[in-house]
Amino acid sequence: SVNHQSDYMNLFPRIYVRKKLSAKSEVSASISYQLSSPQAYMNINVPVVSDYRNLFIANNIDKYSQNLAATASYRYRNPLTSFFANASLTYNYSRSSYMSNQLFIDDFIISTYSDRLSGNHFWSITGGVSKGFGHSRMVIGLDVNASTSSASSMRDNIVEDYSQQTLNLKPYFKGSLCKWLSMNYDANYGFSQLKIGNTDNRTHSFNQKFYAIIMPHDRWQFTLGAEHFLTKFPEGNVENLVLLDASAVWNFNSKVRLSLTANNLLDNRHYDYVTYGTLSRSEHSFQIRPRNILASIQYRF
Repeated sequence: SVNHQSDYMNLFPRIYVRKKLSAKSEVSASISYQLSSPQAYMNINVPVVSDYRNLFIANNIDKYSQNLAATASYRYRNPLTSFFANASLTYNYSRSSYMSNQLFIDDFIISTYSDRLSGNHFWSITGGVSKGFGHSRMVIGLDVNASTSSASSMRDNIVEDYSQQTLNLKPYFKGSLCKWLSMNYDANYGFSQLKIGNTDNRTHSFNQKFYAIIMPHDRWQFTLGAEHFLTKFPEGNVENLVLLDASAVWNFNSKVRLSLTANNLLDNRHYDYVTYGTLSRSEHSFQIRPRNILASIQYRF
């Protein structure tokens, strides 16, 4: 360090390997290490006010941080049978010589750092499988994502451990069952658990969408859409919402087209839910457009 200026060195070595097991499958793996220099904002020596009650004070911690990441994956593809599958496992470990610290003083929250070793462990598993039917006119599949992380932070100079687990399951189906009927369906189940000390918050959410097109004749087309949202809050209460849309189109001839569209047939007006991030809670509230029906006539010159 000369005249309050310092030079740092960043390192990011990485090894990646890939092997083809056969014409249909392959595996790959990678591992990397990162040595990062201190962030520039850590040298700010004056308080920074972000809003009326939150302040940030850097602690002038002039130390490196480290990160280790490893990934392994497998992929299988068989176009002849329309079967596809993949899976991957990821591990990440971050290590710093300082730990975030929140100080609650009267009505103010001061975010700063303490000169204390901290680490963050993160595991993630992702995968998916799909199968085609009827000469690939229909596809059914499932995507999976699960993760767990653990770390520590400080509140009023007291160390608190926290961890978070998430799970997402996404089944789906799409394609044409026959010449006059096609359908799309997908669902998403989510689970999130956040533990901070002795506090445990869990949320379950589920939403599904269904969309169908019926064409009994070249001049007629009927469309039906449905969405279902379900959220279970940590307090035990449940929010449940169903939305229905429908439309009908009649091509009278090459010039005249008649249509009737109805949105939000059940006339639901609002929906609330909550999500959890790392050390955060977000509440969402939506006002939904009321039921509306539209009839139209189109004429082509």
